[in-house]
Amino acid sequence: MTRRIQAALPGRTGAIAAAIITGETHAIPETDAQAFRDAGLAHILVIAGLHMGMVAGIAFFAIRFGLALFPWLALRLNTKKWAASGALAVTFIYLLLSGITVSSRRSFVMTALVLLAVLIDRLSVSARALAWAALIIILWSPFAVTGPSFQMSFAAVAGLVAFYETFRDRLSASYRDAGHVRRWGLHALGIVFTTVVSTVATTPFTVFHFNRFPLYSVAANILAVPITGLWVLPWAILACLLMPFGGEKLALVPMGWGIEAIAEIARGVTSWPGAALTLPSMPVWGLMVLSLGGFWLLVWRGRWRLLGLAPIAAGYLTLLLPRPPDVLVDSESRVMAVRAANGSYLASTSSRAGLAEETWARRSAVASGPAWPKSGSSDDGTLACDAQACIYRARGRMVAMDRGLGALAEDCGKVDLVVTPVPARGACGGTPVIDRFDTWRNGSYAVWLGPERIQIESVRDWRGQRPWVPWRPPDRRAAIAAAPPSEDLTP
Repeated sequence: MTRRIQAALPGRTGAIAAAIITGETHAIPETDAQAFRDAGLAHILVIAGLHMGMVAGIAFFAIRFGLALFPWLALRLNTKKWAASGALAVTFIYLLLSGITVSSRRSFVMTALVLLAVLIDRLSVSARALAWAALIIILWSPFAVTGPSFQMSFAAVAGLVAFYETFRDRLSASYRDAGHVRRWGLHALGIVFTTVVSTVATTPFTVFHFNRFPLYSVAANILAVPITGLWVLPWAILACLLMPFGGEKLALVPMGWGIEAIAEIARGVTSWPGAALTLPSMPVWGLMVLSLGGFWLLVWRGRWRLLGLAPIAAGYLTLLLPRPPDVLVDSESRVMAVRAANGSYLASTSSRAGLAEETWARRSAVASGPAWPKSGSSDDGTLACDAQACIYRARGRMVAMDRGLGALAEDCGKVDLVVTPVPARGACGGTPVIDRFDTWRNGSYAVWLGPERIQIESVRDWRGQRPWVPWRPPDRRAAIAAAPPSEDLTP
């Protein structure tokens, strides 16, 4: 299906159309994907609640309208329940097309509960339905709770459930007494409320996992979501129906017009000043405190639910606590980075430095600087290098980044910490060393320098001793084999 879609709509438009219909996002150009992320429209590229709910709604009303065209059927059948059954089948097919991802599973379960509630004449959009959806997904794949897809999708729906449970009666009363113009205005206002609530609910998880906050996402969604629901998705459904007969292009072409309009909105919004803010990740415990406040707002209905705002505010304040590491070492000891005086990271020259440096800079919300000098000093004087090693000075401490065993004898005892890509176990006496043995066993390292102590943390330290954390014994031969080739590796 993806190949057929991209044959009918070449280039970026076809790639986005395939993402909406089949969930295949690999062909979307990175510049467009980044524009969607910075505009707060990335959810349009991922099959989730927006798509599943709209597809179910389109199928429901289309089937009910079709049955109403035949009076004999309309007078003898409960068309509402037949439409719910048909919409449930359509959304299940859509789930299979999506690849059954975490977000699409959650969306399908929530949508299925709504449609099943129609079949048994029950009100369904509630915290109970959300809890059932969470339980089903956790039983299916328990590890999903640690990922951004689970956290962000459930946070968005939880926020919407809490909001509309609080204001549903007022909004319903306003809608009943309104004329046509006012009803359209209330629909537009509903899009604004939904966008604002879901943005606020997912912001802490967006910042924690991606370190980006789209500042103008509300404006972008007000423009893009109606186009998606009223134009793009109806044509997408029709394209799927026509595809077995080879007529998908008839629907994909007008669908592409809507996609181009959304892409222009994304590019336009990201061109505004300060469109996306880069923020550091809050501590894990800060995210947990904030989530507890959101949970409190969800489960209670009385005025005391507002007490949940206190832990939410406390969680956001933890954004002020993190201090970026002064020294970073990747899991293979091939890439190192030090923090310059202006806050940017200077990375060692390596073919792999790009991805590691970008990740370190993004997680710490700092800029990426140039590669550190092969010889001489950096512009700020914090780093001095020669052919054998580099010396980093910060906060009254000295760290040696030695390229081989030859420099260890000179630096040991003169610095506060030695970082080296070669196996150097026991070669430095009492001076702390991060060598190839350590990174092979414990993963990447982060170092915070201070006048009183040096804090060193590895990936294994951060994970803790858990049954699912693999244990690597101190195998010298494996560490030497994994070390980068160098003339200084000879024992």
